[in-house]
Amino acid sequence: MLYTTVTTTIKTISVEETDETLIARGIAEFHYWGKDGVVSDEIAYRCKGVPAVIINSVGVETTGTVEGYIDFALVSRGSLKEKIATLVIRNFVKSAEVSQETPESVVEPVTLEKRKATRRKSKSNKKELAAIV
Repeated sequence: MLYTTVTTTIKTISVEETDETLIARGIAEFHYWGKDGVVSDEIAYRCKGVPAVIINSVGVETTGTVEGYIDFALVSRGSLKEKIATLVIRNFVKSAEVSQETPESVVEPVTLEKRKATRRKSKSNKKELAAIV
């Protein structure tokens, strides 16, 4: 059994309920490094119970971390036999959404003149405090 932890994006969701258990199936997209750089690929997934409820509630185009294993099913097609890989999800954690907004203090650069002015101001404040004491 190939146990894995991978960051995926849920592309499709198909949900069915059997014996009071929710089962979710669909396609998940993941990325890996190949000889040509970052490669995007898709894999079928299935899950039941809590991961199925979470995936159903967050919806499609959601990125998250998946814990599970790869299940290989042997399918006969004529004279050929083919292995079909399916990611069986045991745990799904939605990734935090990244804000595209930047705080204004980060946007405004600090110039050399501003630094010098701040330094002069702090020196004059020290002299005033020394005169008072």
